[in-house]
Amino acid sequence: MLKIIIFFNTIIDLKLIQVICGFKYYLLSHTIKKKTNLKSNLNKKKKDIFFIKSSDKIIDNKNFIILSQKIKISDNWLINSDPLLRYNFFYFNFINNKNNNKNYIFGFIKNFFKTSDNIKDFWDPYPTSIRLINLIKFVSKNNIKDDEITKIISLHYINIKNNLEYRLLGNHLLTNLIAINIFFSVYKFKNQKKDYYTKKLLLEIDNQFNDDYEHIELTPMYQGILIEQLLDLQNFNKSYQNKILNFEFLTRNMLHAYKNYHTPKDEIFFFNDTNNNSPKPKTLIEYFNKIYGKKYSVKNNLSKNFWKLQTKNISIMTKCCGPTPIFNPGHSHADNLSFEMTYKNQKIFVNPGVFSYTGINRLKSRQTKSHNTLVLANENSSQIWSNFRIGKKAQTTVEKKSNKLICFSHNGYCSLFKKIIHKRKINIIDKNSFTLEDEVSNTKNNSYINLNLDPSIKNLKIKGNIIKFRNKKVYGKIILRDQKFKVYKNLFYERFFKKKNMFSLLINTKLNKSMLKIEING
Repeated sequence: MLKIIIFFNTIIDLKLIQVICGFKYYLLSHTIKKKTNLKSNLNKKKKDIFFIKSSDKIIDNKNFIILSQKIKISDNWLINSDPLLRYNFFYFNFINNKNNNKNYIFGFIKNFFKTSDNIKDFWDPYPTSIRLINLIKFVSKNNIKDDEITKIISLHYINIKNNLEYRLLGNHLLTNLIAINIFFSVYKFKNQKKDYYTKKLLLEIDNQFNDDYEHIELTPMYQGILIEQLLDLQNFNKSYQNKILNFEFLTRNMLHAYKNYHTPKDEIFFFNDTNNNSPKPKTLIEYFNKIYGKKYSVKNNLSKNFWKLQTKNISIMTKCCGPTPIFNPGHSHADNLSFEMTYKNQKIFVNPGVFSYTGINRLKSRQTKSHNTLVLANENSSQIWSNFRIGKKAQTTVEKKSNKLICFSHNGYCSLFKKIIHKRKINIIDKNSFTLEDEVSNTKNNSYINLNLDPSIKNLKIKGNIIKFRNKKVYGKIILRDQKFKVYKNLFYERFFKKKNMFSLLINTKLNKSMLKIEING
């Protein structure tokens, strides 16, 4: 019965177009074309083009660096490897590494596509979209005019347009449409609906960004990825002098929001599916300035969904929203009211990041007890039940906020019979300390606070009700009020497939009330 309820809570938030397109995709099968008679020609490039270089690279036909992992491609690997790692290989980011030999890559592309017909996931719309962008970057940068390569690129366009990801919406659909519009920037065709796909892109941009210019999935890493893709599109349009709406205003404000997700040292806050696998703000700002011929300084933007408390020394980023968007919260975590905290730009309290998108570590990284928030009865505040699915979704309410204080709550632990509310107050009381107060109403179930310390903190000392911690630059203490607690070793996922050890604390509440004082110096 519980599984039925969770499934119902999942599908009830879906949009009708997702249901229809999902039915067609999974039950009627999606269309994959292996050949095309579509004829195209390159538009005339008006000026040299430049891009953000990839860190992925090709060593030889079988050996690659993908997501900082050295991998050897084989038939077994292409079938059995981690889906995320396989997807990233299929992006072909490595063909645009700055150290590549043009002729070698040219030959690799041709040879690979001769044997790619039956490779698992290869023609999925999302990796096909990113691979199309990378293929066009390679062709454009190196002034390649080759009928075979053109056919390969045209085949990508056909497979994307036939399988636009309306079953998912969100960043996948946006990337599909960006890729198609980049294709039309560089290639010219007869009887193809260029304006039609431009209108679709503009509609999705309108649908997928809020008033603060944050992408609706509210995942900092994907905000950065989408900024780069939109800048790529504008870059192609300017280089080939296509008439299209200017994305300067949009990308500049997206950069404002993206900057807000970082410390002044450009370290990203790990909310939702975020780690260090997205471009740095500095890199994107430089790219923006090159495209628009400006020296533009991007500043932090305030956000209703991620509110930042700020003093000279202390910066606390709080999460003030639940899983979003409700129709596909695939990159959301059950982390309402969680926070990350820095002291003099040194990270102190952190979210764990994400290791991969499958397996036990995936589910663990999304659960409530992996984040800096309160856990009731060892349950998740939102119903995490698969790698990308959430049933009932907790909603957050903000009662009061300023640059030193936030009072907010969520209803994730409510049931049909009980209105259970978790309230939290975070208050910066001076330049070196803040308090954390939690309260859960209308329940007798036990609760506890989880706190994750940054991996740089190697030393912990416990004396009575005081937990002392330090790294090379910062030392601090957590002052408890007669609460029992446990220190345990946990994992921090700095990048995909890269983990570090960190200390985590489980602090029991007393009658579902808790107050901690945290003092830091450095």
